[in-house]
Amino acid sequence: MNAMQAGERDQQEKEKRDRQEQQERDRQEQEARNRQKKEKQDRDRQEQQEQVRREQEERDRQKEERVRQEKQERARLEQEQRDRQKKEKEEQDRQEQQEQVRREQKERDRQKEERERQEKQERVRREKLERVRLEQEQRDRPELRPPSRPKSPALARGPELTGSALMNWDIPPAEYLSATFSKAEDLGDRTSLLILDFQCHPSRGRRFSDMTIEWSFKAMCCDTPTSPPKVVYAAPRHSVGGQTDEQRRKLLGLNAPLQYATLGASIGVEAKAELEVHKVIPYAMTITGTIRGNPADYCVWTVKENGSNATGIPPHFRIAAVLEHDEPFATMLDVEVTIEGERWWRKTFRHRESKPVVDVGMSKGNPEGEPEWWKHVQDLTGEVPNAATIFHNWSGTA
Repeated sequence: MNAMQAGERDQQEKEKRDRQEQQERDRQEQEARNRQKKEKQDRDRQEQQEQVRREQEERDRQKEERVRQEKQERARLEQEQRDRQKKEKEEQDRQEQQEQVRREQKERDRQKEERERQEKQERVRREKLERVRLEQEQRDRPELRPPSRPKSPALARGPELTGSALMNWDIPPAEYLSATFSKAEDLGDRTSLLILDFQCHPSRGRRFSDMTIEWSFKAMCCDTPTSPPKVVYAAPRHSVGGQTDEQRRKLLGLNAPLQYATLGASIGVEAKAELEVHKVIPYAMTITGTIRGNPADYCVWTVKENGSNATGIPPHFRIAAVLEHDEPFATMLDVEVTIEGERWWRKTFRHRESKPVVDVGMSKGNPEGEPEWWKHVQDLTGEVPNAATIFHNWSGTA
């Protein structure tokens, strides 16, 4: 009995120890798990903190980089501003220096002109006094009067002037322009009529599209003539002309374009059937002329093609001037012409020529009513008579 009880006690104690050992193992396993969990949490927290630290460092680095770039950009802009201000100041200084030089040069030129004007006035005054003195001596002593001298052989007289060229201009590479006196006539009452005929001959594929003509006159006796030549009329003053009429009609299955122009004509054959065209271009050119100068000693004409037609200025046209003068004079022609070609080619040329002395005549007249020269210029339009040859209509059968 006692042995059985002792065995049961031993068994209970053994079971109790086993339970305690099991509980101790469970407790240790639980502590190990808790420790591992805590260590894992610590590692995760450290990794998160490290990640946060690295992100913060990256943000700080980016911020520092932005600040550095902004600082560099500000420094660059400031340097550019300084350079621009320096350049503007240098440019301003240069312009001020140039302006100062220009003002000084202008002042020197003004002083020079003033000196020349005063010298010229003094010279004129002396010449006038000398002429008065000589005239007085000649009136007092007839034997001192100079003999009348013949006109200089260098004078270009009216009959010799007609047909002579005032301008012969070869424009490179192959264009040509000339101005020839078609009339130089004494009209009486101290007036003369001068008419210039122009020829414009462009090369192939080009045309004269615009022209400015300046025709000036100057007395030849001295620097300050008592009665310099004066332009009393210039023609044409405004002229619109050169009508172009183009007709086409069917002929044996072909088109025969017949083109007619007051200042030119052409004909050709084109292989087209049943085509009828009628085209009228109201004008080929315009001429506008004015008298200029004080006194009126030169004229200006502008000659322009019809821009919608673009066939160029007609090859022949004329201008005229009526002069009032007491003595021979010099004349100068200044022409600026614009030549156009294919593919927007365009170029402007300028040329000047003069005739030293012109003596049209000095006869006196006493006209009544309209002046004598009016009948010569009242209908002058710029057109040269018989300058164009017209091909008339033709037909044929096969």
